Amino acid sequence: LRFTHVLGARDTRASGAQLVAQELARAVPRGRVLIDRYGPDVELDRESLLLLRELRQARGEDLRVREAARLSALESGALQGGVSAVRIEELLDGDERDGSIAVKQGLQARGATPQAVLQSVAVTHVLEVRRRSAGDLAAVDRYHLYAHLWSTGRELARIDPSSTVSSSGTASSTADEMLLPVEMDFPLTALWSVNRPGPALRLLALTP
Repeated sequence: LRFTHVLGARDTRASGAQLVAQELARAVPRGRVLIDRYGPDVELDRESLLLLRELRQARGEDLRVREAARLSALESGALQGGVSAVRIEELLDGDERDGSIAVKQGLQARGATPQAVLQSVAVTHVLEVRRRSAGDLAAVDRYHLYAHLWSTGRELARIDPSSTVSSSGTASSTADEMLLPVEMDFPLTALWSVNRPGPALRLLALTP
């Protein structure tokens, strides 16, 4: 019954996609958000799809059918809008076994380091995803491979699946794991530490 109740609530990633669209709509100059691993799927704008095609072709790949169809519709005027974003998986490869991060093969011309590659695609914001927590979403913990890349970012908002609210009125995670709906390591207790499915999210503005 608890599982059914939790899964019936709105997923944090749906709220995260809405938050990103709202923040970028009022950003001046217009920014681009880097979406962390396990983050929400968002409908990309024309410029982001062109960037994605360029990144893929540099790696010997191309747009997926749905992506190409959306780009064609945007260019023809049949569709409008979209989010200025790029997923971290399109830029970097990470290995959790040894904690290493490398620029994706084929993208070395954009920069020799992960930070340089992020700068090359004009990332101004990050939507950080935490599926496990040490109790503080701002803490860099061993479960997050990329967090140090944006550790100096300024937090704009957070979305948390747990019910705990701090004295400042800001939701802060007490859940050790936030893996619904796909899995939970120990659901007997974890199901009672969250009120909705999805990971904890933070939207950060990167310092210039």
